Amino acid sequence: MKNHLLTFLTMLCAVTGAPGADVQFVKGKASAPQGAQLQPGDTFATRNKSQSQVGMKKSFFRVGSDSQVRLDKGQKIVMEKGVMLVGSDPGRGRETVEVNVPGYRMKVRGSVQIAYYPGQYLKVTVLEGKVTVALQSLAGEFEELEPGQMLIINPSDKRLPEPVEVDLSRIIATSQLITSPLGSPSTKGLMDAASGAQGGDGNLSRTPLVFTGASPDMYLVDNAARGRVMDEERSVFQLVNDLADSSANVAQKTYADGLSYTSFPFPATEPSILMTRTGAKTKELTVLLTSAVDDFGGYLAPAELHGTIRADADLFSAVAGKKLVFETQEFGVDPFNDYSLQLAAGTDLQTPSEVGIGLRGALGVTGTNATVQAGNATHPDEVLEIRATERDISFTQSTLTAYTVTLAGSTVNTGPEQQITLDQTTVTGRNTVTVGALESRTRVTLQNSTQLAALLSHLTVQSKGAPVTLDGSTLTAEANLTVDAMDATDPGANGLVTLKNASLSADVIRVRSSVAGGTGLLIDGGTFNADSLLKFYSAGASSVLFRGDVTVNSPHAIFAGQTVQVEAGGSVNVSGQADIYSNNHLYNSAGFGTISAGGGLQSLPLSSAPGF
Repeated sequence: MKNHLLTFLTMLCAVTGAPGADVQFVKGKASAPQGAQLQPGDTFATRNKSQSQVGMKKSFFRVGSDSQVRLDKGQKIVMEKGVMLVGSDPGRGRETVEVNVPGYRMKVRGSVQIAYYPGQYLKVTVLEGKVTVALQSLAGEFEELEPGQMLIINPSDKRLPEPVEVDLSRIIATSQLITSPLGSPSTKGLMDAASGAQGGDGNLSRTPLVFTGASPDMYLVDNAARGRVMDEERSVFQLVNDLADSSANVAQKTYADGLSYTSFPFPATEPSILMTRTGAKTKELTVLLTSAVDDFGGYLAPAELHGTIRADADLFSAVAGKKLVFETQEFGVDPFNDYSLQLAAGTDLQTPSEVGIGLRGALGVTGTNATVQAGNATHPDEVLEIRATERDISFTQSTLTAYTVTLAGSTVNTGPEQQITLDQTTVTGRNTVTVGALESRTRVTLQNSTQLAALLSHLTVQSKGAPVTLDGSTLTAEANLTVDAMDATDPGANGLVTLKNASLSADVIRVRSSVAGGTGLLIDGGTFNADSLLKFYSAGASSVLFRGDVTVNSPHAIFAGQTVQVEAGGSVNVSGQADIYSNNHLYNSAGFGTISAGGGLQSLPLSSAPGF
């Protein structure tokens, strides 16, 4: 019965001249088969890795993978998502095709490629003929686009932006909606003519990028699962530009010295990420990662990096300060969303020579069994900067390597106390290593055989008044090794420093707590090797407390605090001279432990202590 009814309706439409549309070609899977006729009100959709062409009275449209359109009265097209090529058939009296996207109305008399993803962007590229793009909400606000012009619209835009010039020859040669299994579209000759005119008149305004695929954004291979697709199969990330000069630098964009791109979370099915480019180069490339969401936009998991991640050297220009940045941003206020950046177990991220790495979490940054290395860790540009805006930084069983390594919280002390925790983790900076920032209060915990090393210069741990704990960890610096919990702006800060079975080695070792009273600096066992000088200071009215057996190999050691005490049964052995500045000397007497110094021991008042 259904088949008879469908046949009857089809014949009726043909007889009455009702404006329908024919599904002319289907490659892959679509909501209607090849040969089917669509009527006003019908929706037509393609699935992953599928393409289709629909013919109308004097026009056609092609839709790429995972795209959806709806036919409206008068052969109007309503684009609901995806990628589409629309053309009015060539010849005299070419008709104008109307294409509507929520918030926008387009009149096409020629050929246009449109990419639309709700809430993300609308991109309109004119391949030949003319297209008018108008805002539905603002009368008189429109842009008339010529061949070779592209309009990229963000959902938040209240007015239409200025169009940019693109290289038609590259778009025509690479877009699978044009060079597709469906064959060349009927307007291909007009596109080629427009391309030739663009290249021949010398008026082409070269832009840094030709935005291939559906979007100017950077993409993942497994886009179908995320609701975003490319109309071209390429490597996971790719930059493509229209500059013949391969040494050209990309113009400055959103960030001060580079480009920014948006990406969905790395798909779990993708074991490795390769970032490549053709043409344009940039100083700093920032990839914005978003949290995984379900079909209804609900939060599922934080933005995640995983697998082997590599970037071609040709992504970057020849200037100094090159950097690859992975960043999460907080969009709106949603207490259920976690805008942290997570490095999954086994993540292996390394950049080319002379390219640094930035890991920036809108909330926190975490990693488990991860390896992160900036270049060869031998060049000053090979920096590793890990920052968390509001929450914590945490790495477990991981290896972080660069010329300079920085792990820090917010640069503005406006939120609650943050934490940096390294557990069974190795951090190596050929030059310097810095943990914590002077701008924000950050609790620091290094534990379970964590190793930090600054091979050529300084190693600094700073907490701005928060506790610092070095438990069973090894810290090494060629020059100065500083552990400082002092907050000069808050005399009541609880900057307790605990060194438990720690091993510290450097030319100069300086450790300072910041506590209003009680024990400020606790040294529980451990070995400390300072080639020139060692200082253990407890600021304010707090004390330095030694527990267990402590070994200090240094020609000069200084201990300073309101009280300097060695617990009963404990011993502090200094190879060189020991100067102890305190108002309460609780050692080398009944009920307390001992301090011995091969170069001599002096007990002095706290008021005469030298500066930290």
